[in-house]
Amino acid sequence: MKNKLQDLATTMKSSPTACLTGAGISVPSGIPDFRSEHGLWTKYEPSLYGSYQQFIRDPSYFWEMHLDVMVLLETAEPNPAHKVLAALEKKGILKGLITQNIDGLHQKAGSKTVYELHGTNDSCSCTICGKKYSAQKIADHLFSFEKNELIRLMRKGREIPTCDCGGFVKPDVVLFGELMPQALLRAAEALASSCDVLLVVGSSLQVEPAASIPFVAKRNGGKIAIINVDPGPVDMYADYVFWERAEELLPQLVDSMEI
Repeated sequence: MKNKLQDLATTMKSSPTACLTGAGISVPSGIPDFRSEHGLWTKYEPSLYGSYQQFIRDPSYFWEMHLDVMVLLETAEPNPAHKVLAALEKKGILKGLITQNIDGLHQKAGSKTVYELHGTNDSCSCTICGKKYSAQKIADHLFSFEKNELIRLMRKGREIPTCDCGGFVKPDVVLFGELMPQALLRAAEALASSCDVLLVVGSSLQVEPAASIPFVAKRNGGKIAIINVDPGPVDMYADYVFWERAEELLPQLVDSMEI
């Protein structure tokens, strides 16, 4: 592994590099992923709790799950993997980040160019008129209730964040069945296609459109380097594969660059 890591470090040091990150990079920060043994979807059925269509019918299920997520996001801090990527951008090695995460930990670590494919938890919008709302104000109101009591009220249609126009207010995260902002996706694909190396960290690459981004890089002559604790479906197409913990391997990668 050491020779392979050194080869990647040498290649990245002299080549424009982009990075795609998934839920796995934030697990050491205390935020669960989705598909592992202890992932979010083992507790919450995605078609009920993570579906846009279900949100429009009855947002109480989404909020039941998202309240737990909000508690974790409130206290989460960047881990060494986030910090290394921010440092690589500052050094000019990393041109930018594409992330599937909504936790904001890349920005908290100091990353500047971040394309959030699945949106952000930092703001909320009305699903009808698009009016923006403060996520913090909504969170403060919801957390003034005991959770079980709040969910009981929400099941009856009460205390659900609602716009002046009557539309439901939703965090600006992308749910299943919801259209992803196309300008954002095009910008992410442009970043991937402009780089000689695409580093994929903590993603199973099982969800579109993120799963296709490595192939955007590959079609334009870029190399793919994957760092993830588990094997994935794109491993066979990658130039470098490391089944390792990102928070341990990325600092080693930087050390190998001697920057």
